[in-house]
Amino acid sequence: MIKIKVLFSALALSAGIVSSYAQEKSKKQYLLPDGKIIGEDKLDSLKTAWGEDRIVKDLNYQDKNNPNIQKLNYLSDEELAMLKGQIPDKPDDSYVGKPAVDFNLTDMDGKKVSLSELKGKVVVLNFWFTLCKPCVKEMPELNELTEKYKNDKDVVFLGITFNNTEDVKKFMSDHEFNYRIIPNAAELVSGYNMSIFPHNAIIDKNGIIKYFTGGYKENLGMVLSTFIDMLK
Repeated sequence: MIKIKVLFSALALSAGIVSSYAQEKSKKQYLLPDGKIIGEDKLDSLKTAWGEDRIVKDLNYQDKNNPNIQKLNYLSDEELAMLKGQIPDKPDDSYVGKPAVDFNLTDMDGKKVSLSELKGKVVVLNFWFTLCKPCVKEMPELNELTEKYKNDKDVVFLGITFNNTEDVKKFMSDHEFNYRIIPNAAELVSGYNMSIFPHNAIIDKNGIIKYFTGGYKENLGMVLSTFIDMLK
């Protein structure tokens, strides 16, 4: 009887240790750029110290031993200025009316995409990247736009990013973006000399840019829809 009691006591102690360890691992923790790990209770203090708009989650980081650890990055003044770039009141006239830069790229499914082969269609471009907060903010409105034209074969939506395929896959596991995504497009992005993101462009059936503007904008879907309907 004594041996049985000792055994049960040992099992109970073991279960308690395992339970405590599991609870500890289930708590959300944050890895900072200097290697320090903080708990969720310190997050508000970090926001105060850094500034909430300077904190971005690293979507590419994964701790195999503890999946509840999320890596945080700190935005520099230059990065913050870029991400906060506001859309101008009118489109960027330096590109409007000119032929769009041709490209031959590959989408997330490994299929080739060429702008020259899309002549005869209205092409809607969105330039974005995974850590761009304004880019993510406008995605629900852009998704509504793709839903509106989902049965129109003469309108094509392409999401252009310099991020690689694996980074985009990780991003898409937590976000919905219904454009046809074109990763690894750094050369095309740099070709338009973009200093702020997102950028949105509309190319007519003859390959001419009719709308080109950068930064986040309210009611973007309505603006894009108006241009699309005029060009169809």
